[in-house]
Amino acid sequence: MPGNRVELVNDNVVTIATFPNGDPAITMHPYGKGKVYYFAADPLYAVYQHPQKWSTVAQGSPVVQLLGAIQTAAGVGSGHEIWRFKLPPYKTDLYRKEPGLCLTNNYVYDVNGALLEPNNRDVKGTYSYDRAPDAIADEAVADVPFRTGHLTNRLAAYETRSKDQRATPAHIESETPKWVVAWKDPAPIGITFDLKSDQPLMQCRLAFSGAMPSLTVSASKDGKSWTRLASTAAEVAGIDVKTVRLYLNDANRSGKGKNTENTRDGLYRHVRFNFTTRKAGETFELCEVDIWGDYP
Repeated sequence: MPGNRVELVNDNVVTIATFPNGDPAITMHPYGKGKVYYFAADPLYAVYQHPQKWSTVAQGSPVVQLLGAIQTAAGVGSGHEIWRFKLPPYKTDLYRKEPGLCLTNNYVYDVNGALLEPNNRDVKGTYSYDRAPDAIADEAVADVPFRTGHLTNRLAAYETRSKDQRATPAHIESETPKWVVAWKDPAPIGITFDLKSDQPLMQCRLAFSGAMPSLTVSASKDGKSWTRLASTAAEVAGIDVKTVRLYLNDANRSGKGKNTENTRDGLYRHVRFNFTTRKAGETFELCEVDIWGDYP
């Protein structure tokens, strides 16, 4: 992590640690009856540099040992009983983390900083448009990889974002075409996702802005014979972003949880989103799509 350049202003300041180039990284300055420690870079941070992720505050890490040594040198006690108490566990998931497997491999679980959850599954899938986006294009029209396509690249958006960049209107306008698709023509739209193998479908979610037409979601084993699984009416988000969730099996639609019969028999390779005609003059901006399956 980049640090500030620090220079010692008098002989009372002691360098505790240095960067590889020899510049001070941590300094200590006696002040009254105490001491002031200055860190040229934040010592307590998590790093997300695609595709690597790590934290400096793992148990036993150098930073943790250093902070413990500073406490010990200051005569501060540690390991007190107050720090070993445990609260009763929650009976439900406090953060409502998604169950199942994200088959489009683009789930980000965001709790005080996004966590890239292990229930993403990379099926090496692709998707194709019946009609290419005419307002904001994708990287291709057919066989767009989940890994890079605008509809399924939420992980890439998170991992490559600039944390220091101000979200000005000009910056948003320049970045948006990298991550979404959009249509001005109100004609029907079809998007087919190929999961590359039969999967026990659970649900799907779409994030959109503008005006979303009414939608029907169907599935197929062979890409020829289709079974209708869910549908929803048209919605308008305007300049905001809305999320639509559709359940793709009987168990989730009824709220009864896992359906073993559906898991065994309701296996599909292809998932198709059919959007109807919408009102002329409205723009439909589709930001992200994720498709979820049950654990095998």
